[in-house]
Amino acid sequence: MQYLFCLLLLMKVYSKSHGTHARKAATSSFQMERKLRVLLMKDSNISAVADGAFTQLEFLQKLDLGCNRTLWQLFMSKGLYQLNLMVGWIDSLIDVRSFGSMSTLRQLHLEDNHLVFLNNGVFSMLTSLEVLNLQGNQINKTQEGVFTPMISLALLNLAHNQMSTIYFKTFLSIHMYSTHILLEGNRWNCNRDLQKVFHKLRSVQRLFSDDHYNLSCNAPTELMVIVLIIMITVVITVLGAMVMSRATCLTQITRD
Repeated sequence: MQYLFCLLLLMKVYSKSHGTHARKAATSSFQMERKLRVLLMKDSNISAVADGAFTQLEFLQKLDLGCNRTLWQLFMSKGLYQLNLMVGWIDSLIDVRSFGSMSTLRQLHLEDNHLVFLNNGVFSMLTSLEVLNLQGNQINKTQEGVFTPMISLALLNLAHNQMSTIYFKTFLSIHMYSTHILLEGNRWNCNRDLQKVFHKLRSVQRLFSDDHYNLSCNAPTELMVIVLIIMITVVITVLGAMVMSRATCLTQITRD
């Protein structure tokens, strides 16, 4: 344990001593450290990871690469349990090969990146994943079957993204017997279709929308149109009544 602490400390000092210069984790960097179980490289100015850089770490269970500018086609070791890529300036799309060898991964943290779209296949190998944290990205669209392979998913965090609508089948495809879903802080367009989705979501016993009562509407289009029509109708009615009243008064004055 003391050896592990010293290694992590040296890595941190090495990174900071080189200022803001971009660094690359090479394939040979960890060949002598095969027994490492935890590797913390958060905020280390890493801009690229070489193919196979971590494949020598046969016992690696937790890897933290958060707060780096990482080009992250990582090709990890097969025994990894937890992967943190938070605040990593990940691009708008995830390469379908990125998690190809991570069938044992249980927690994946991708908070506060720049993900925009989740397409089918990106999580196809993550059959053991229990926690998927996508909070604070810019996701505005997901394909219906993107979460289907994750048969062990217990927590799906999609809070504080840019979603305005979503398909019910996207959640229905999750086959875990108990999955908690977080959706607050999105730009929901509260039309009838979306209301039906949330109503159906609450009716599925194995899916739990924990923050349902905290959801807010960004642009309730249909409701705004209805309110606007009512307001215009009221104004026209009032103006019509005023005109009729004025005309009646003028008629009486003329007769007198």
